Order: sequence, then structure tokens, then C-alpha cells
Amino acid sequence: MPGALPEDATPSYGELTELVRIKQSVIDEQAATIAELQARIAELEGRLADLERRLGRNPRNSSMPPSAEGLNKPPVQNRAERRAAKRKPGKQPGADGKHLTQVADPDEIVFHGPGLCEGCGRDLAEGELVDVETRQVFELPHLGPYVIEHRLERRRCHCGKEQKASPPPEATAPACYGPKVRALACYLAVYQHLPYERMAELFADVLGIEVSVGALAAMVADAGGRLGLFLEVTKDLLRAAPAVHFDETGARVAGSLHWVHVASNALLTLLECHKPRGTKAIDEIAVMAKMAGVAVHDGWKPYRTYDVVHALCNAHHVRELEAIGAAEHQSWASEMVELLYDAREVVERAKAAARTTCLPPRFDACGAPMTPSSRAGAPSTRPSQSTSATGSTRTPTTCSCVSRPTPRTCCALPATSTSPGRTTRQNETSGS
Repeated sequence: MPGALPEDATPSYGELTELVRIKQSVIDEQAATIAELQARIAELEGRLADLERRLGRNPRNSSMPPSAEGLNKPPVQNRAERRAAKRKPGKQPGADGKHLTQVADPDEIVFHGPGLCEGCGRDLAEGELVDVETRQVFELPHLGPYVIEHRLERRRCHCGKEQKASPPPEATAPACYGPKVRALACYLAVYQHLPYERMAELFADVLGIEVSVGALAAMVADAGGRLGLFLEVTKDLLRAAPAVHFDETGARVAGSLHWVHVASNALLTLLECHKPRGTKAIDEIAVMAKMAGVAVHDGWKPYRTYDVVHALCNAHHVRELEAIGAAEHQSWASEMVELLYDAREVVERAKAAARTTCLPPRFDACGAPMTPSSRAGAPSTRPSQSTSATGSTRTPTTCSCVSRPTPRTCCALPATSTSPGRTTRQNETSGS
């Protein structure tokens, strides 16, 4: 209609409200999708990190056995290998040399004459002896079966009674293997870990003695059954030792998974194979459950159930620290490894010098000078203890010497816990 005003295109309040609601709904859907994707990304990143950690595992930074590495052993060297790589082959400076030397009483002497004279051609058998040069060849004796026949006589007394001589203990049958053959079978099987079939081949090829696989297995089993007194004495000595190291590893026995438990110190090593892995086997071995010294282990939970002084194994610490340094790129982990090795060297030097402490009396355990007042009971510079939420008192596992610009070797970083059934005395850090 001419002169009429144009229709107002401005949306109404209701239309605006509906538009805002629609846009808000779209935003909410997008936010939910973003949150879902973020959660999925976090999950995938976690799985990726776990896979990277698994791929980075090796026998030097985890509990993986060396056999699982196969031919993919990386050329990464640990601290000991790096040090060894700097050494030249052969005798090291200052080390005692080892070489083959002549003996004063050889088993056989063979004389060699020069034969004919190179000057005139005469026979030198009757010539004047001027000098003798000796050369000794170390050789194996003749290897073969050495058969001893025991003849048991039967004699008749004047009274008419007949009596036969008793056989020696090793002569258990008309034909049997002697104690040296049995001892070699046990040595090859238990110490050299030679399979029974290869042991039978060695006996036949090298010694000329035909021994069946079943006979070799019976020899080892018989020797094991005679160790009752030895095992009891070994366990008694370990229970009374100041420190004992404990560990366990899986092994196949007749196709079934078993666990080889070890309890050892510098002098004694006890190995026992059990089907179970946990406290049932530890109780049957009866060393940790009855010992009075320090139990050094990797912190496995069943070990912690025994009321003894616990110390964590620094060899496991080193493996875990190297894994953290490689996977998480934490430089402090490698520095801590160096500190543990330095602490061990300090302890070894103290032992070599027949000292009972690693530091002179004028220093405390963290290397700080001790004044007369601190010796008399003044506040110490060592870290103070803290009380956890459970009421147990713990000393921090780090000390002031670690945080200094130039770290010093700290030989005593104890941790104390008064939790029931756990550590009741001051722990000690030790390596295994």
C-alpha cells in the first residue's frame, strides 16, 4: 500500500530466547565432545607412555631376566661397564700377574739328546753333558674309567661258621658308579647348570664312561637328600648373621613354574626351590622368620610382614633409578645412582682400612663438622624426623648434603618406622 511503513525485521524477544537456547545447546554438545576427546587423549597418552616404558625395559633397569633380551641387547653401558671399557686388555697396573710357572716335582721326566753333531756328524750319546734346559708341558692325564674290583672273601672258622667280609660303602651293587663320578655329576648339574643329556655326552666322550640320563638325575637327587645336617647348620648360621640378603626368581621345574628363593651373606648362600612364592615358602625356609639381624631385600610386600630390621637393596634402587632417568628424563635419578656408588666405595675403603665408621669422628653422618656442643647433645644438623598420619615416625631419606651445590657422600640415610608388624628398629641401607 503506497506510503505504508516497511515491516519491522527485528526479531522478537521470544525469537531471541529460542536462538540463544539453540546456540547454548550446540555449545554444550561441543563441550561434552571436547571433554570426551580430552579424556580419550589422556587415556591414549597413558597407554603410549606405558608402552614406551615397556619398550625401554631391559635387565639393567627392571626385573626382566637377561634371557628375555635376546639379540636386541642395546649398546648402553652401566657405570661398571663404562669403567671396565677404559681398561686395556690383560694385566692391570698394580694387579698381581698370573702366568703358568714350572713346578719343582713333575710327574714325568723325558730326556732328549741332540743326536748327531752338526760339526763332524758324530753321535753325541756319549758326549760330555754341558747344560740342560727344562721345558714343562702341562697336560691332562689319561682320561678313562678306573675300575676297582672289591673281592669279598668268605672264610670258614675252625668252629665251622662261615663269614663274608663287608663291602665298602661305595660298592652298593655288583657294578656301580663310585663317589668321584657322583661328585662330578653333582658339580656339573648344580654348579655348572649342564643339562643331563649333555652331561651324559661329556661322560661318554671325554671320560669314556657310559652313564644314562636317569642315573645322573638319581645321583643328583641322592646327593640332595644327604644335605639335611648341612642345610640346618647353614640356616642356623644365616639366622645368627648380622645381615642377610633375600630374593626370589621364577624357574621351570618339570614344566611347571616354581620359585627359587635365596638367602645369602658374604660367606653363605642358601638356595631352595618351592612351588609357592610368598610367605608360605618363606616360612618353610625358616630364615627370615627366625633371624635376628638385618633383612636386605627389594621391598616385596611379603618380606615386610616379618618383624625384623629391614633394609632395601641398593642394586634394585639403581635399576629403578636408571629406569626413571631413561623413561622420565629425570637428571636427578642418574645423580642419585652416582651417589649410591660413591657411598659404596666409601664403605669399601673403610672396610679395607679396618674402620668401623665411614667418616672421621669430627664429622657427623652427613659430613658436617661436629662441634663440642653438638657432641654434648646440641641440636644436630641432620634432618629432623617427621610424624606421618598413622603416627609412625620416619626420618627423611634425603639429607642436607644431597641438596648442597657440591654433594657429599652420605653413608647413613636411615629410615625408622614403628608400625606394628613392620620395621621396629632403625633401618639400614645396604647393597646386594
